[in-house]
Amino acid sequence: MKLYKELQKNNNFVYAHTSGHANLDALQKFASSLKPKKLIPIHTEFKEEFTRYFDNVSVLDDDETMEIK
Repeated sequence: MKLYKELQKNNNFVYAHTSGHANLDALQKFASSLKPKKLIPIHTEFKEEFTRYFDNVSVLDDDETMEIK
């Protein structure tokens, strides 16, 4: 929780969770409304496909970390 509050305070970090199975149109509308600097697809079998439909995707392997500055 402390890390989340630091990210939120210093980086305008927003944790956004969706449930269910969204279609591509819904995902694009959601991403467009959030305007994130990076999109990191998780909990999907086709994470590489996100690069075809979004400009700001970072695809990570399982257990791979990404440093947030």
